[in-house]
Amino acid sequence: MRYHGRLLATLAVCAGQASCSYVQSLSSNAQGVLNESMSWMDGFYDTDAGYLYSLDASAALRHDTRSSAWYAIGLLARNEGDDVANAEKILTAIVDGQYKDPAEQWFGDYQKEPEEPYVGTEAYPADIYDSWDPNWRGFIGTTFIIGLEEFPHLLSKNVTDLILGSLHNSTVGDSYRVGGVDDDNLYPAYSNPSIMRAFVSGWTGRRLNDSNFTMAGEQYAQEIVDLFTRADTLSEFNSGTYTGVSLFGLTLWAKYLPADSIMTQYGERMIKATWEAVGQLWHPELRNMAGPWDRSYGFDMNRYFSLMALWLWIIMGKAKSSLISRPQIMSHSADFTYGPLFAVLGDFQASLVPEDVLNALQEFRGEHIFNSSTFSPPFDTYPRNTTTWLASNISIGAETFDENVIGGPAINPSTFNPAVIQWNTGKGVGFITLHASENAITTAVSPGHLELSYPYGNSSSIFSFLVSTFAGKRDVTSWADVQGANVSISTNANVSYSVTFAGAYGGQDEVINDFEFWNFTYSMPANFSVFDLPQELLQTLELKAQNNAAVAVSDDSELLASNSSRRSETEDGAPSSATSCGLCGLSFPSVQEQRSHVRSDLHGYNMKQKMRGLKSVGENDFEKLVGDLDESISGSDSDDSASSDDDGKKDTTLSALLKKQANIADPDFDDFTTTKTKVGAGKPPLLWFSSSKLPSNVALGVYRTLLPAAIQVGDGATILQTIKDKQLSPKPPPTQPTSAPTEDSGGVPLPRSLQPDTSATGPHYFLCMIGGGHFAAMVVSLTPKMTKKAGVEDRAATVLAHKTFHRYTTRRKQGGSQSANDSAKGAAHSAGAGIRRYNEAALIAEVRQLLQDWKVWIDSSELLFIRATGTTNRRTLFGPYENQVLTSRDQRIRGFPFATRRATQAELMRSFVELTRVKVSTIDEAAIARKAQEEEAARQAAEAKAAAKPATPKPVKPTKEEEEASLHTTQLQALIRRSKAPALVSYITSNNLSPNFTFFPSDIPQNHHAPTPLHLAASLNAPALVSSLLLKAKADPTFKSAEGKTASEIAGDRATRDSFRLARSELGENAFEWDSAGVPAALSKADYDARVQREKDEKAAEDAAEQQRRKTETERLRNEDKVREEQSKEKKFGKGKTLAQVLPEKTAQEKREEEARGMTPEMRMKLERERRARAAEARFKAMSGNK
Repeated sequence: MRYHGRLLATLAVCAGQASCSYVQSLSSNAQGVLNESMSWMDGFYDTDAGYLYSLDASAALRHDTRSSAWYAIGLLARNEGDDVANAEKILTAIVDGQYKDPAEQWFGDYQKEPEEPYVGTEAYPADIYDSWDPNWRGFIGTTFIIGLEEFPHLLSKNVTDLILGSLHNSTVGDSYRVGGVDDDNLYPAYSNPSIMRAFVSGWTGRRLNDSNFTMAGEQYAQEIVDLFTRADTLSEFNSGTYTGVSLFGLTLWAKYLPADSIMTQYGERMIKATWEAVGQLWHPELRNMAGPWDRSYGFDMNRYFSLMALWLWIIMGKAKSSLISRPQIMSHSADFTYGPLFAVLGDFQASLVPEDVLNALQEFRGEHIFNSSTFSPPFDTYPRNTTTWLASNISIGAETFDENVIGGPAINPSTFNPAVIQWNTGKGVGFITLHASENAITTAVSPGHLELSYPYGNSSSIFSFLVSTFAGKRDVTSWADVQGANVSISTNANVSYSVTFAGAYGGQDEVINDFEFWNFTYSMPANFSVFDLPQELLQTLELKAQNNAAVAVSDDSELLASNSSRRSETEDGAPSSATSCGLCGLSFPSVQEQRSHVRSDLHGYNMKQKMRGLKSVGENDFEKLVGDLDESISGSDSDDSASSDDDGKKDTTLSALLKKQANIADPDFDDFTTTKTKVGAGKPPLLWFSSSKLPSNVALGVYRTLLPAAIQVGDGATILQTIKDKQLSPKPPPTQPTSAPTEDSGGVPLPRSLQPDTSATGPHYFLCMIGGGHFAAMVVSLTPKMTKKAGVEDRAATVLAHKTFHRYTTRRKQGGSQSANDSAKGAAHSAGAGIRRYNEAALIAEVRQLLQDWKVWIDSSELLFIRATGTTNRRTLFGPYENQVLTSRDQRIRGFPFATRRATQAELMRSFVELTRVKVSTIDEAAIARKAQEEEAARQAAEAKAAAKPATPKPVKPTKEEEEASLHTTQLQALIRRSKAPALVSYITSNNLSPNFTFFPSDIPQNHHAPTPLHLAASLNAPALVSSLLLKAKADPTFKSAEGKTASEIAGDRATRDSFRLARSELGENAFEWDSAGVPAALSKADYDARVQREKDEKAAEDAAEQQRRKTETERLRNEDKVREEQSKEKKFGKGKTLAQVLPEKTAQEKREEEARGMTPEMRMKLERERRARAAEARFKAMSGNK
């Protein structure tokens, strides 16, 4: 370890002096931390009380317990004058103030200040994390242990005994803590206190010889390790303060516990892995850890005191950390009292920081993207995935999460920053951070781009961006006033936003963690319906050309924000570069429509045509093909239901058309077909409109399926007039539930006073979903309902009727309905099959009865939106059966032109809102024109190229050199894959090939990633081949693939990477540019053998210890069984000899045969099972009795 080398150097300096103090044994950086923090705290020490005064200016000369404990460690380290006496005075006072009643939840905890009343009284009620803080057991307990480990010779026996007794109480009290019980949140995912609790329990147990404490500490640690090793990240991820605390705790794991502890075994690894992440996220130019931050006490580390800055000070100097020359004046400066502990542990911590990380901390490594994952159960529904992009003077980071709380695992929106942007303004560091207000956020980060969406967002959701103040701009009113960055926002929230100020002395908002900021807030757009458009907007609507392409163009500083669950950019976050389909010859006004087209039947049909070597068809030709095709009512061409198909199959227009062309007969298909043409087949699902009342780059979208089929293909004037004719005035909601109509009523019966003036009257839609045993139906009025939400007028939908059914009909593991399985394999006779058959029949009866009850509503509905997957479900709705209500030939029937989920009332309501809500899209007109020109130029070039091509081009015959290269490639790759190292070297030598031979052809995937023998051997994790190629064939390790990767960089395991290091040692540093090849430091054969032998010895020792333990345990159990048997005999027969003892004892086999005599084979088997069960129960009792 590098630490030992540094330590020896320090001791050598001290050896020349008459005496060498503890402080002098520290590195210069650690000395600086200790001396500066102690000099500052000396001014706060109250000699009479034996405590530090609180460093909070508003504390009115009260004292602070925790910082006093840390100050005591600094006094012991300095050891000048009365320092030791003062340290013992402080430690004694803290122990005296410890809570010592085991019946109380705060047993073993420490006072936050000596002036406070007793916790739990009427005057001072127990309030966790306020009147008492359970984490102080860990903070103070770890401090006590450092004092006992580092300065035992300075502490008197009396003080040492007091500390050990206090640690005993603290450990017992900490064992009371259970996450989710008594308002405590100490789960293993709460990293820093969990790490400290495990250490204090494990260390105290070993010191006091208490195996319960030791075992508990190991169990705590195991839970933490299991979470960490999932992705080598702390659950409390990337915090300027608490990552520092976690590293402090892990240092205690690695330094002060014996080798048999899991904390020692994993401590160093966890420290190194955490520093690897820090090295990726630390931006030396900004002197900040890039976001996102799980728990931060500020938005710029240059302005608040963070514990990570203390570690960085010790590792690379104060000037390169984020601390200013006088850190005492920074926000949250009270954490500087941690300085003595960090100084004591700092050099050990520094020794564990990898060299490449140390370099990255000091000098920016260049533009890069860092992806990670972390998990905080029980708060996270699934792991949080983080992505951070860092470039010169800027960083963007965000995490995707779905939690059951708001504000991250700490449940604190003020410290949880799920999306963060930082940049150099020229006069400091600017920041933009998203203030958490939702349980779930989906994010995407790419160079210069940040995209946000709320998967569970609703009309009350907001995006609140906290933006830094700027030295060069006093007043900020818009994004244009942001200094040092060009911020561009694209959103389908309200394009207008509010800007408020949070100031220390005023403003509409309050400061957060001492930081003033500007608050840019976006609200969701008013939920105006297609049937309730504002008049000024309605009168200015114009139908946009539907064949334009649109791209979103931005520079590297553009920031994209969206509340939609669909992304407005390409999947990797980069701007969309194409919104057309070359296969079908179509272009689209947005990326969403292009993606919808890719899922359409037209595109799928043309893909099949291309695979067959046939020519693609246009929209008109495809509609002619579909016009003569019978079609089922499975939904529109873009229907993408997430529900399972009961039959395990799904007939769409595309599949039916392909079946017809291939002369495939499907008997079931013919029963549920119609001769009508599919509405809008092959067309984008949305019609786009513009308005002079809106910016030129803003478009409004309406689903095409809401219009009659004849209108959809009409001109713009007809479409606009139809939309105008469908406008409905908002009306108040009905004051009582609507009732089901009857045949005689001829309409919706409502109280007379409500018929003309409520939202329950007027046109309505029928919506229905069925699949997987789930059925949901709803009748919704199109007349907007006027309501008030928080005093503001709002519009909502009126549900006239709704009903859901759920029956167990789906075979859970195999999938598909029971009837489909019976048709395919014959009727099954299991109980589950019978239940599913009964439920299918019951569901059919229930659904058909409901449809009959709602017949008047269904008959009067303007449109019927139906999703029915599978033949069974279609037959349920469309029969044929007596008195059926729905028919597949009904021209009102529509599918849902978007993906839907399980059939529930909530999903139907969501679908109705999605259908009727006007969509808002922002596009770039200039980019549209450029894209159109580019596509036209590309089309002309393609036509010219096609015209110049010969009608039947002949395949190019490979040259002799290419044939030879292909042959060598085949032979070499075969030898490498079979790990034939000698034969490989021999083949290269005998054929006079270069050891860096490039595989042919180079454009196929396998040769693209591994173009040389050395690359291929490294990618296959073959160290013997790598060694032979380097040492015998002299292959060049600096050769890079087309991806810019050397062979060392694609090696997948340690043995392969070690082979490169061994070759570097054997060939010497001058043989190749090893650093350019990405090969780590040289590893000698002796060191390698020693390491291998050490690992073997450790494994052998572990195996031997385990074998000995098992042997001892087995012998103990045998002896106990023998003693128990003798005691049983003595109890039964008494002392002395019995007839049973005189007679020869029967063997176990003889006893079993005697017992089984006269039994049937089945009875013998039953007896044997009972005997084994009794034996197992006895073993369990014996084992539990020894614990």
